[in-house]
Amino acid sequence: MSAARRFRLLAPFLAGTCVLALSLAMLWAYYQGPMVGLSGFVADGLHNPTALAFARRLLLREVLPLYLGAAILLWLLSLAWGALFDRAWGRDWGFGTAFGLTLAAFGWIHLLLWWRVPTALWVIPVVQHLPFWLDFPLLVLVMVGPVALMARRRWGARAWVVVPGWLLLWSLVGQAPLVLGRRIHKDPSHRHPVKVLLLGIDALRPDVAEAQGLAGWSGTHFPNAYTMVPATRLFYSILWGGDPAQFSLAQAIPSMDELEGRLPYSLLEAYRAKGLKVRFYMDDGGTIGLAGRAASLFDETAMPAAGWENFVNSNLAVHLPFYASWMDALRVFPSTNPWAGLADGLRETIERGRGADLVMFHTCHLHQPIFLSRPELEDIHHWWTLSPLDLRPIAGLPLVTEADLANTDPRRDPMLAYEIRVRHLLAAWHPIWEALAKDPDYAQATRVIFADHGERFYHVTPTLQLQGTHGYDLDPWELRIPFLVAGPGFKDGTGTTRAVSTLELRNAVAARLLQGQPILPTSFGTLPFAPVRYHTLRTDFLRPDPKGIHFQCDDPKKLVAGAALLPHGIWVMRFQAPLAEREKSLSVAKAVGDHLDVYKPLVGGGAYHFAYDGYQLKAVEALDETAFQKVRAEIDGEYLRPIPALENAKATQAP
Repeated sequence: MSAARRFRLLAPFLAGTCVLALSLAMLWAYYQGPMVGLSGFVADGLHNPTALAFARRLLLREVLPLYLGAAILLWLLSLAWGALFDRAWGRDWGFGTAFGLTLAAFGWIHLLLWWRVPTALWVIPVVQHLPFWLDFPLLVLVMVGPVALMARRRWGARAWVVVPGWLLLWSLVGQAPLVLGRRIHKDPSHRHPVKVLLLGIDALRPDVAEAQGLAGWSGTHFPNAYTMVPATRLFYSILWGGDPAQFSLAQAIPSMDELEGRLPYSLLEAYRAKGLKVRFYMDDGGTIGLAGRAASLFDETAMPAAGWENFVNSNLAVHLPFYASWMDALRVFPSTNPWAGLADGLRETIERGRGADLVMFHTCHLHQPIFLSRPELEDIHHWWTLSPLDLRPIAGLPLVTEADLANTDPRRDPMLAYEIRVRHLLAAWHPIWEALAKDPDYAQATRVIFADHGERFYHVTPTLQLQGTHGYDLDPWELRIPFLVAGPGFKDGTGTTRAVSTLELRNAVAARLLQGQPILPTSFGTLPFAPVRYHTLRTDFLRPDPKGIHFQCDDPKKLVAGAALLPHGIWVMRFQAPLAEREKSLSVAKAVGDHLDVYKPLVGGGAYHFAYDGYQLKAVEALDETAFQKVRAEIDGEYLRPIPALENAKATQAP
């Protein structure tokens, strides 16, 4: 074979490499722009040597082989189909033909993926500014036009068969990972039924959840439920028996003390000592921080990635659509990339949880920004007249432009996208939830739907809201959560209107598993108030600080400066101050029924007291330091109270 003939074999591989290189170049350019909040942290991470080393490994071991393998497959399929109509072409094809057709195949697959999730186009230059009705005809023209012209010149009228055949073959390759990624491990029923099933939906607000369909679900609805801390990792740490004094003052990033086991999860240890099987699943593992510790804590746990590298799944996937489409087929658990199924993680959890005592699942499909799929976009009136960029939410005040202030189209509201996603997520989950009542492994389990926190959308103007956020402050938008319980002893309807704390959920689950006590409607609403503690963050990039008022809070930039990336894929926080020092900036809250009181300490002493009824701010007053410490001691008394089931177990074991 001549050198020229051998060189042409490189064409498909070069085409695949070019597609990947172009995608990476656009990703890099995207994150060089102004960023705030979590996106800013991701942007900073792109320059971190550890993150870059991980990126190189991922590219060489997984991403590049996928693109090269797909490139040769796409070319071979294209070659075989074309050769059916022209054997001479099948023998004499050149470098340009192979390179061009492979590029076209990748382009067509990307077009199909963008059609499934049109909002993913807001990261693509030029087309992000055009309306959807123009984007897709333009993309079809660019992707298919040159192929049709080439086929017309070569095959004449037969091009009407050749080109559709290529598009069909390319479509099959493009759809294959989406089908493979929907795999669910079907396990037979076990003779060891599940005792407790906890299903957490990250950032689900109760007012939105009820309005978008949760109100019609079977089970007992508790209307005034509150999280004990509005941060995912901290919430689960306390739920698992972590010291509430420590975990209400930590941050989203695990500390070295946690990773080295100096802050134990007492309930998980007690469950394991009793021989109970506890399983935890999550479709976004970026902040839980279980890397290296999961095997010692759980009977089984699974998530798409073990640590901060999960950002490739959740944040960076939209920039690599072809790779993203393969993620759920390549990962050990369904992820939250824009092409992932909304109920896939739940279905996987139900099957893999069979035979366990406690099964937990946490989904992050409501994480911001939300990339609406085409079925979701159809809920927006005349969505095709919008441009992709119209639906890209604004992360913070520094990113607001004059054009944003002038555009009052309600279809751009990120709250609308959030409501649509909640509606579709609940619709996908509802039949699974209702079927559990007849499932032999789950019918006798106490089944709970809840959130670890709510979601707040800060207003810039009455008609312009920023994208949703959580884990920054104490207020009803972040603290109020949906709470629905089904199973033995629970009837359809409304439960107590007293405030329900997720600390009570922790205690009730512990009593059920360690002492065999049933979980009943009377297990909730037992506290005099629902207590909250949290080390709040600065929110000046979300709203202007009140003039002359300076709250005690953490600066996210300083937190990032105190964080590190470890090679095995986790963040770690190195606190510069001991717990006693960090407690000085602790914010607290307590809820009685629908009423919520929030107390935020001030620099120099004292605090501000914010009183809410539902989501309405009713009063604000200043407190001196003595009054603040008195109310804080009252809240701490409930929040830091020992877990009754653990205390009873210790008393039983005492000589």
